[in-house]
Amino acid sequence: MESTELSKIIFGIQPTVLWDENNKRSEEAKRQADVYVFCVLAHKDKGTVNPLDLSQWDFMY
Repeated sequence: MESTELSKIIFGIQPTVLWDENNKRSEEAKRQADVYVFCVLAHKDKGTVNPLDLSQWDFMY
């Protein structure tokens, strides 16, 4: 089945718990990175889209 609509863009960076090396969960939920880089494949023409072409992406940080 071919999609006729573009996907809804959602980024999730909610705090999470960490699994440690002893397979135990941390007590505190927190963000697991200091920096997040968001990117969206912004090219909309299905005939010429190329995910390896970085010029077709929008990057946000």
